[in-house]
Amino acid sequence: MKKLPILIFLSLFLINFVEAITFTSPVQSLYRLVLIVLNYLFTVSFWIVIIVLVWAGILMITASGNEEQFQQGKRLIIYAIIGFAVVIMGKGIVDLIRNYLVR
Repeated sequence: MKKLPILIFLSLFLINFVEAITFTSPVQSLYRLVLIVLNYLFTVSFWIVIIVLVWAGILMITASGNEEQFQQGKRLIIYAIIGFAVVIMGKGIVDLIRNYLVR
């Protein structure tokens, strides 16, 4: 029973060690946030395309006469190239709109 008042009394001194921390955000506007997110997504999609192309190459190399596996590797390469083209066009459209609105 005597421990509780002592713990409460000692815990009052812990409040003095708390400091306020202020965080500065690199995002000043919604426009800047959208650009940061789009650049991040573009970078991620670039690495995904590289991984898919490597995986497709491995599938084609290890097919060893298996025509179905070789065709699957070919399809993966085509899909990766088409997907990356769509991402590049999307980034181009965003840049076009940005340049048009900034004027």
